[in-house]
Parts: sequence; structure tokens; C-alpha cells
Amino acid sequence: MVSGGDFRLVTKACDCSKSKWIHDFMQSYTNLTLKKCPYPPGRYAYYNIELPPKNIPLPIVKGDYWIKFEFIVTDTKESIVEVDSLLHYDPTANAKRSKGKKG
Repeated sequence: MVSGGDFRLVTKACDCSKSKWIHDFMQSYTNLTLKKCPYPPGRYAYYNIELPPKNIPLPIVKGDYWIKFEFIVTDTKESIVEVDSLLHYDPTANAKRSKGKKG
């Protein structure tokens, strides 16, 4: 994977979910209750994620993306969750699959 440049976004989960597209994404693909902040301790999951989200406000170009999520405790900076994933995005792949399907 060749890097075209890295960027880092650091924000509190409650602040992050105030963004409409992130809120809508989290509401659609997680079991996280977004009504109360801070979020209570518990097991949260993402499921049936569609990447990239249709309403993402950034242009996504064809290629490989290394995505790292790190959740830390605000007061102590203790890492509680780290998720590394490699996303291969090819916008033509879905179009090719759709043409091959017969109704």
C-alpha cells in the first residue's frame, strides 16, 4: 500500500457524533445509544457497514486505505480499544456486480 498522505482526527466520541453524517452513520450501523453522553460502559458493535458511507462529505478515490480507530479514556489517556482495518475501495466493483445480476 502506497501512502498518499496520512491525517489524524482526534475528537471526543460525543463531539464526533454531533456531526450529522457521523450521527446518521452511527445510528444506522451500531447498537450505540446516541441519546446520552458520555456513552455508558457496554459492548458496542458496528454491523452491516457500507463503506464508504453514501453521505460522507469527502471525496473517496479508488485505492487502499488503512484506517485506525483508537478509543481512549479522556482523563487517563488509557487506550481501551484499537481497531486496524484495511479498506480496498473500487467504485467500479459494485457497478460490475450489479450488471452481472439478473432480476
